[in-house]
This record gives sequence, structure tokens and C-alpha cells, in this order.
Amino acid sequence: MTPTVGSPIIVFDSDIAGGERVADYLAENGLPADVCGGTDPLLRRLQQQPPRLVLLHWGETTPTPALETVRQVRDVSDVPCILRARQPDSVTDRVAALESGADDWIPVEVTIREVLARIRAVLRRAGHDTAAARYDEALAQRRSSLPLPPAATRHWRLSPERRELYAPGGTPCGLTSAEFDMLHVLVQQRGAPVPRDTLSVAVFRRPWYPQDRGIDNVAARLRKKLATWSRNPQVIKPVRGIGYVFTGF
Repeated sequence: MTPTVGSPIIVFDSDIAGGERVADYLAENGLPADVCGGTDPLLRRLQQQPPRLVLLHWGETTPTPALETVRQVRDVSDVPCILRARQPDSVTDRVAALESGADDWIPVEVTIREVLARIRAVLRRAGHDTAAARYDEALAQRRSSLPLPPAATRHWRLSPERRELYAPGGTPCGLTSAEFDMLHVLVQQRGAPVPRDTLSVAVFRRPWYPQDRGIDNVAARLRKKLATWSRNPQVIKPVRGIGYVFTGF
């Protein structure tokens, strides 16, 4: 089966929290991603709704489980597959991974920015990066056609057109796409708690589940970033058992 352009990337990782951090970063850079922690669910997904690529984290003490997963993937799908090491690797490991069917091998010391670049390179070779290219091109064109940023004022400005938050004085706060989407939803419901499921759909375009830390990670980064500009340390406040609430700058 051939992946569709809109299909997400699957981050295969037994460490769900670690996988979510990677998925969040990919989503913030125009590559929607889901996390999968088991081989059986991964194989079912490949046959029912093929992704554009599988990023498989290799963190075991022996390469056998990871290599066996790659072989099982190859038995049911030709989807691009990248192995990312989380431990010191060797030439033997790299060769074994590639011979097992992996399209690329990423050493443990490679930064997340290079991981993103390698994923896009593999997608280009496979002919599945048209969506990401269109996303980047459309975003650049949209920004170039927008009016100039708002003039300096004493007030905060949230600009949906430019997808930016401006502090008093007109300085942009430099939010990521995920951070902006979360803040936009929270501001629209100011004073009312917004459930994690609502935020997850708005930010990641996927339902929330109890082990999903993606929304909490975005909220933590957003609070830390806004603390630099706002006098209110609880501008975004967690609501136990529900989600988050915007309390004002």
C-alpha cells in the first residue's frame, strides 16, 4: 500500500514520553506525527492506514528486537523506515540495520534538527515530501503577503493572520506553531478551562489519551516562554483532571 500525502509519520518508541517529544517537534515543523509503542499496533497501522514514514528508535541493549521490527515492517509494507540509535553504535550495527531494510541510520549523537532534515531527505527520495514542501512554500508566501506587524502599543496583541503574539511594545514572542495554536484556543476561552482532548485536536489534529504528554509539554514550553514577557507567572494554569486555562497577561 502506498502512503497518502496527508498521512502522518509514525514515531515507534517504547518510551512514549520520549516519542511524544520527537512527534511534537516534527509536528511543529510541518510533519504531523503519531507515536506507537508496540510492534503489533504498528503492523496493523501499516496495513490499514499507511504512514509516510516510520522513525524507529533503537534503544535496546541488543539490536535484534529493532532489526526484527524492521524486517516485519518490510514484510507488510515498503514505507520508508529510519532507525535512530539511542546508544553508541558500530559499523556492524549500521550495516545490519540497512541490510534489514532500513532506509537510513541516525547515530545517537545526531541532534533533533538533523533528524528532521534526514526525514525530509528520505521522504524526498521516496517521493512523499510533496506535502511538507507545499506547507513550507505556502507558509512563506502567506507571511510575505501579510501586512506589517502591528505598531508598538502598551497592550498584548495576538495576530491570527501572522500567527504571532506581540508583547507590549510590538516585540514578537517567537511562538512555535503548536504553541500559537494552544494559546489561541486558550485565549478564546479565557477564564474557562479547556480540556486536553480539545487542545490535542487543535494543536496536533489527534485525540488525546491518558498517556499522551504532548499537550503538557507544549504548555510547559509556552509558560516558560511567556514568563519572559508577562508579569503573571500563571498566565497558563493547569486545571487538575481537565486541562489548562488562560488567566490573562
